[in-house]
Order: sequence, then structure tokens, then C-alpha cells
Amino acid sequence: VLNAIPDPIYVQNGKGEWVYGNNAFSNIINQDWPSYQSKTYEDVFPHEVAQLIKSYDMEAFKSFRPIEIEESYKLEDKNYVILSK
Repeated sequence: VLNAIPDPIYVQNGKGEWVYGNNAFSNIINQDWPSYQSKTYEDVFPHEVAQLIKSYDMEAFKSFRPIEIEESYKLEDKNYVILSK
């Protein structure tokens, strides 16, 4: 069911490791699940992007409220990641 949703969805454990990513999220990071299973932000994204995404997630977890931000980043393979929370 989650793979049918066009929006990227992922689940991480308390260590910040991915335990699930739907097809839309896999397409954004240009990796197939389970190639990023148990990996962290820093394992998948360039350092600057990893730190930014991690800070947004931590802010959402601490406030128990969604964070609405939209930013674009160019990855090494010339794809763009648009962050929208």
C-alpha cells in the first residue's frame, strides 16, 4: 500500500537507520530498497544535505508537529532532492 503512494515515505529507528522506504523515496535517493536498509543519512546523502535533513527530522520529533520546508539540492549524480516536510 505504501508503495502506491506517490509521496516519499520512510521510517527510521532510534539510531537514525532506515527500516523502510517506499518506492517514491527510493526513486529520490536513486537506490533500491534494501540497498539503504540500516544505513543512515550520512551513508546516503552528501554531508551537508544529510545534516539538514537530520535537523528537520529531529525538529519534527521534538515538537511532535510536522515541519513544512521545501528546498532543492543537487546530488553527485546530478539528480535533485526536494525536501518538503
